[in-house]
Amino acid sequence: MKNQHCVPYLSALGLLLNRAPLYSGPETVIPPSHVERVFDALSDFDWSEPDLGEIQALFLRAARVVDNSNIDVPKSLRQQIAGKLEKWGVPPARLARIRGFVPIAVTDRASLFGESLPPGLVLR
Repeated sequence: MKNQHCVPYLSALGLLLNRAPLYSGPETVIPPSHVERVFDALSDFDWSEPDLGEIQALFLRAARVVDNSNIDVPKSLRQQIAGKLEKWGVPPARLARIRGFVPIAVTDRASLFGESLPPGLVLR
């Protein structure tokens, strides 16, 4: 994989694999098996490289525990992802969302969109 200009693609992939549905119900979330396939494809890369930094955000979204067994990534895969993220310096507070269920806070909802929301727009 040539990592030039890959940030938009990694960002889009992170939104596609997101465990927390933004606009609809859990039936629209891509199955966890796809997260495993993407992890297998990207696990050999250096996630600390500036051009590949978006991989960290991708897996923080893709492996988040939402307390729904139909869409949560299996625990063994979440542990692998958390270990890899920890190795590349992701703070423990952010990894808590992968290791166990943490309710989605208002500040988390804004970040799930991948960009800041316009002033005055509030997600409920």
